[in-house]
Amino acid sequence: MPHFHDISSDVSNLVLTSSFDWSVKLWNPKLKNEPLCTFESAEDYVYDVCWNRANPCLFTSVDGEGYIDLWNLSQDLEMPIIHQKADNCAINKAAWNRDGSKLITGNSNGSVKLFGLNKNLMKASEE
Repeated sequence: MPHFHDISSDVSNLVLTSSFDWSVKLWNPKLKNEPLCTFESAEDYVYDVCWNRANPCLFTSVDGEGYIDLWNLSQDLEMPIIHQKADNCAINKAAWNRDGSKLITGNSNGSVKLFGLNKNLMKASEE
């Protein structure tokens, strides 16, 4: 079953979903009933996906192998710009703070971790 996540006003017409099919999908429900793009880098369930609040091109996904992927739609649609092993168990929740500078994750063992985002990655592309 896909997980639907709230999105910021910068991308209000787009929706991201994570799924047990090991993918993240980008949708525009007003345009069509199929995804605009499918992102596949995980080798396990993708438990959560979340837009960055500072840069509307950035989102993160977390998976059952303990990876955090950071995607930048303005740079690459095929590979995440960061693919980081962040835990030894499934990461099943991710959320950005209000200014998009920090990511907090929760894992299947009940632990929570906080990560900082490089300021250069927070900036939206001028192009």
